[in-house]
Amino acid sequence: MYKRNQFIYNVYCLGLLLSLNLQAQHEDIERVIEDFRLGIIHLESEQQWSRLFLHDSITWAMIREGKTEIDHYEKDPHWKFFSSDPISFFRFLKAKNSEFEEKFYDVSISSSGQFSTVDFLYSFNSNGQVLNWGKEYWSLLKVKEDWKITSVTWTENSSDIEKCTFCDTKSFYLDRYRCPPCPFDCDDHFYDKPGECPVCQMSLIKVVDRAYEGYDRANFFLQNGDVQLYTAYYTPKDLDKISGALIIGHGSAPTTYEDLSFYIKIGTQLNMAILAFDKRGAGLSSGEYENFTVEGSEAWFDLLSEDLLAGLNWLKNRAELKKKPIGLIGGSQAGWIMPLAASKSDAVDFIIIGEGAAVSAGEEDYFSIQTEDGTATGKSIQEADEILKGFNGNKGFDPHQILKKINTLTLWIFGTNDPVIPVDASLRALEKMNSSNFDIEILENGDHSFVNTVTGERYDLYKIVRSWLEKIGLLKF
Repeated sequence: MYKRNQFIYNVYCLGLLLSLNLQAQHEDIERVIEDFRLGIIHLESEQQWSRLFLHDSITWAMIREGKTEIDHYEKDPHWKFFSSDPISFFRFLKAKNSEFEEKFYDVSISSSGQFSTVDFLYSFNSNGQVLNWGKEYWSLLKVKEDWKITSVTWTENSSDIEKCTFCDTKSFYLDRYRCPPCPFDCDDHFYDKPGECPVCQMSLIKVVDRAYEGYDRANFFLQNGDVQLYTAYYTPKDLDKISGALIIGHGSAPTTYEDLSFYIKIGTQLNMAILAFDKRGAGLSSGEYENFTVEGSEAWFDLLSEDLLAGLNWLKNRAELKKKPIGLIGGSQAGWIMPLAASKSDAVDFIIIGEGAAVSAGEEDYFSIQTEDGTATGKSIQEADEILKGFNGNKGFDPHQILKKINTLTLWIFGTNDPVIPVDASLRALEKMNSSNFDIEILENGDHSFVNTVTGERYDLYKIVRSWLEKIGLLKF
C-alpha cells in the first residue's frame, strides 16, 4: 500500500512540475508576442526588434485569402505569395509617417520542449483604421534561455474588400497603462498601449503587477460559456501551508484582478489560495461590461454570479485544495453577487462581505442619490436614511429572499459613516431575518473604504477576518 501511495504521489508531483514548467514557457512566449506588438507601435530600435528573431532572414511570407484573393487574382493572375523579412518590414513602417499597430485575437500557444508554435487572428492597423486582417502562424525555438521567432506566415484579407468579423472583440496585450491619479478622476480606465490620457492629456503610466512574498501566481483564461475571464491564481510556494481558498468578487467598477490587491493581500496573510479575475468586459476578460442600473441589476448580477461560480468550479478540482474550505470575499456590489452565487451552489463554505448592502438595488441607489456618495452638497447619512424609509420605487435586484434562503456562514462588515450604502437599513433588514449563519462586525466611524473618518486610519480587516474564521471553526492558526 505504501509503495502504491508513494507512486501516486510521485506521479502527482511530476504532473504538477510539468504543468508549472509549461505555464512558465507560455508566459515567456506571451512576452515575445507583447514585445512584437509594442515594437510595431514604438518603431524605436531596429536592434531590439531584431533580437526577437532567430536571424534577420527567417521565413516571412503571406498569401491572400477570401474575396481579397479573388479580387487580386483578377488583377494579377500570376501573383502567388508575398515574401520579405522582419528587418525590411520594420524599415518600411519606420519610413512611413503613420501610427501602426498589429492586434492579436484568440491567441493559442502550443509547446513541446524547445519548440513552440503560436497561432492567432490578427488585424493590422494604421492611424486607428484596419488595413488588413486574417490568420497568422509563428514557429519559435528556445535558444539558451530565450525564445526566438523562426518563421512568420499569415493570410491577408483587405478591409476595403471585406469587413473583419472579429476586430471589434477584445485583443491580446500583456502590458496595461493608466492615467496617474489626477483631479479628473480618469485613472480608473486602462489602455493597451502607452500615450496620453484622452481626458487630461497626462502621460499614461505602465501598470506593474504586484508580487506577494511567499506566493506564486499563474495567469490563464477561465471559460464561462462564451466569455473568457482573465484570471490570476495565487498559491503559497509551500502548497502544504494552504489553509483554504478565496474567490474575490468585484465592486461596480470595471476592475481587473490587480485592482483587487486589498483582498488578495488579506488572502495571502491567511495562507489561502486566491482566485481573482478581470471583471467581465474589463481588462483582458471578454464579454460586455455594464454600468450599474436598477433596471438591469437582476440580469447583470446573475451573469456576475455565474462568473464567480465558474471560478468556484475550477477551484473544486484542485488537488491542493482537497478538503479545504472555499469562500467568497469582496465589497460593495459584491455584497449582492456573492450570496446570489452561494444560493446556486452548496460548495461555498463561507462569505465575507465588506460594505455591501442587504437591501435592494433600488433602495441602495436611492440612498446614494440622497447622499451624493458623501459629497459636501449631499444629504447627511441620517437624513438619507429617514428619506429612504419612504421609498416606493423600482427595487430591481432584491436580495431579501436569497438571504433568507442561504445557510452559508457569512460575515457582514459595516462602517457607521459609509455614505455609499444604506448601513442602517441593511442592519434593520438583517435583524428582521435573524439568521443564525450571519455575523455582523461594526466599524465605528468607518467609511466605504474601511477608513475611520475620525482617526484617518484604515481598519485592519485581516485581524477581523482571521478572528471570525477562527470563531466559526473553519481555520486554525
